[in-house]
Amino acid sequence: MRGSMKEIVEHFAELLVDVSDSSLCPAQKLPANLQDGYRYFLSLCDGGYTKANFFHFFGQGGPVSHNLSEWNQRELWKKYYGLDDMSFVFAEDVFGTQFCFDVRGNRRVVKMLIPDGGKISLCANTFEEFLEVEVLGETANSQVRQLAQRFFQLKGVTFHPFTHISCKIPSSLGGNDEDLDNLELIYASIHLKLLGQITSQIRNLPTGTRIKDIRIDHEKQEITLVPEVRG
Repeated sequence: MRGSMKEIVEHFAELLVDVSDSSLCPAQKLPANLQDGYRYFLSLCDGGYTKANFFHFFGQGGPVSHNLSEWNQRELWKKYYGLDDMSFVFAEDVFGTQFCFDVRGNRRVVKMLIPDGGKISLCANTFEEFLEVEVLGETANSQVRQLAQRFFQLKGVTFHPFTHISCKIPSSLGGNDEDLDNLELIYASIHLKLLGQITSQIRNLPTGTRIKDIRIDHEKQEITLVPEVRG
């Protein structure tokens, strides 16, 4: 790893606010071909939150919503998006966007998952590029960062670790994702489970299908879309 790249990782690791604890620290089974820059990052810190709590980097300590091994368990939420062990999630933003390494081959690029709709796209070629452009850059994500600031300031909401800003009515169901009155804080894992279930159910519906009801089982954390039946 070149000197300048190493300095970027070191500088960033110093900026993070640690949120790990000793409640869950199992032996970590990390993918064998993770990028060297990211492995160096893990040797310096145990993840944490950036300034203003916009980005959360998972670590090797607890709790579950921070622990890399636990967060990447397919049954927790990844199964709803068709993700497996070849997608290793290492960070997220406050709206629930998940950032992961594609570890199927030698390229090991950084991809991003937008949970509302389940779209996956290329984010950066390296971990260092991800830090420079996506996290530390002033232009990337500027609109959604401002939206998060307005949500916390104007709605008087206090941020809590391991939560996401969620749409009460997701945009995939017609909600406005820029309307502050449509936004709320929700536990991160529940947020991804619900949006994942919505995404998987919408994919199986014919184009143009209208949803007449949404049934939520809060105890089971299950959501069911009830489509209109065309005569």
